[in-house]
Amino acid sequence: MGKLLGRFPPKISYMKAYTPLLFTLLLLLCVGAMPVQAQSQLWKSRYRSPVQDNLQGTLIMRSGGYLLSGTESSGLFLVRTKDQGDTIWTKKLRMKQLTSVKATDLLREDEQGHLLLIGTGNKGVATATFLVLLNQATGDTIWTRTLTGPTAPDYTDLAWTPANDYVLTANIEGRPYLVRMSAAGQITRQTPVDYAPGQPGGVTRMARGAGGYWVAVNSSTSSTDSGTIKMVFVSDAGVRGTEYLTSLRIPYGNSIHNLLPGRGIRSFLPVEDGNFLVVDSGAATKLSPTFTTLWTRKDFKASPSSPGARALLQGVRTTSGNYVFVTISGEGSHSVKVDLLWVLPDGTPLRSGFYFSGLDLGTPDKALMQVNPVTGQFALATSISGDYEMVGLSGDAVLAAAPATAAAAAQLYPNPITEAERLTIIAPVPLTGPYLLADMQGRVVRSGRMQLTAPGRYALSLSGLTAGLYQLQLTDSQGQRSVLRVLKK
Repeated sequence: MGKLLGRFPPKISYMKAYTPLLFTLLLLLCVGAMPVQAQSQLWKSRYRSPVQDNLQGTLIMRSGGYLLSGTESSGLFLVRTKDQGDTIWTKKLRMKQLTSVKATDLLREDEQGHLLLIGTGNKGVATATFLVLLNQATGDTIWTRTLTGPTAPDYTDLAWTPANDYVLTANIEGRPYLVRMSAAGQITRQTPVDYAPGQPGGVTRMARGAGGYWVAVNSSTSSTDSGTIKMVFVSDAGVRGTEYLTSLRIPYGNSIHNLLPGRGIRSFLPVEDGNFLVVDSGAATKLSPTFTTLWTRKDFKASPSSPGARALLQGVRTTSGNYVFVTISGEGSHSVKVDLLWVLPDGTPLRSGFYFSGLDLGTPDKALMQVNPVTGQFALATSISGDYEMVGLSGDAVLAAAPATAAAAAQLYPNPITEAERLTIIAPVPLTGPYLLADMQGRVVRSGRMQLTAPGRYALSLSGLTAGLYQLQLTDSQGQRSVLRVLKK
């Protein structure tokens, strides 16, 4: 990206003169579609190391706060923060067996407070894959696994499952797989997801579906030639099932910076009504439950005066049900900027916001965003300045829970609730994950595990809390999160 973003046409003064008018007209066209809150900055932090840092992954933590992961010099640079960006700890990890190290965006937290981080590197001329398990509270290493040579798995996506293990997509010895891995890092099952008989292709991202995972497989493994994406369903039992051929054509990786995480697909996520959103560097596409194309957007410029090329880095669904895309674009000679672009579920653009700018360092510059499902607030992080930076934004209203893939949401009773009463939660799916109770300013006031009182029923005390409206985030055994409101009198 660095080479492409450094060449821009000269700025034209009359375009500057008409920019306010054009931007106003764009806003008027969007008025009435759906209100979007103005994004106010809540906090901003910078995390420095003596050398250039390259952010590759971010993660919102179960107990609150964030993890930033990437590289500095020849090792990994990790930062654990609080909700408001204050540093809890920083770590520099050296992989002594390797001569070079690259971070990925593969980060996940289990239910025991452990963090799994997967990266790549080299041992001499041989490629290598490493896995590191950390204590999220302290950053201390629990164990490390390093695999080198042609048999080393090429991991491209990662998730923690309700069965207390990991599921990953991986290319292993030239074939694509969906892999199950124990909490101790041992592979327990591999399901082949070849694109076609005699044509393995390459695996990219996965998205949770009802009872399993949809795996995106590219017909090509070339970083310059676009391949066709096929969606293959693999059940939780490891059985390959339905598959759909999409209209998506995406290069496998990136011809400038080799193979980036996701192998060409930046984001693949379930959205409302059983649909899916797929983001690559050049386009965002919404797909139906059978993976037909509903819409594709390739031009997200909110202002006609924006110079240079713009690349998509990530797509997320906010708590209002809208989509937000993180982009990086050319701002001038050898400089880049990071924007957020809001789009309605039907593909209609809403608005954009500018948040970071810096020099084009010639690296695979990254910017990533996390959405707090309880408060709706955003945390946007980048390293385009050479250091990690993160800004907290007011985000969107909490109007839409995460899209469900199975059962209906839980019910609360009584609601409103008094000081003397205990809140009963009736859940159609076991609530095995942690809960978070936050006030309307986003402050977490209670957290932990739900107390099971009877099959499908849980209890929670709100005693000692001041009267007011609270948001309760629940996580069920299928990994689905829901946010419910409860009023205490």
